[in-house]
Amino acid sequence: IVSGYTSMILAFSIFWFFAVLFNNIKPLKCVEFISKISFEIYLWHMMFVSGPLSLMNVTAIWVLNCLLVLVVSTVVAACMNYVSLLVVRRK
Repeated sequence: IVSGYTSMILAFSIFWFFAVLFNNIKPLKCVEFISKISFEIYLWHMMFVSGPLSLMNVTAIWVLNCLLVLVVSTVVAACMNYVSLLVVRRK
């Protein structure tokens, strides 16, 4: 029980620290873009890591596979975000 509470307190403290630290700093365009599609990246990344569309065995180089997953997840997430915006605008 103590471990669960202390890890939650630590996570909140780290989040709070960075929120205060970067509160007045304007983010880069790439950070704004990733932030805008972060939920879609979250939805798709496991599909390309260990799901039926896994890309982790495309090459023998683990780092290259991770970069491939990162790029493909981001592209698919951006497409999904764009399509969802079109659907929401039609309503």
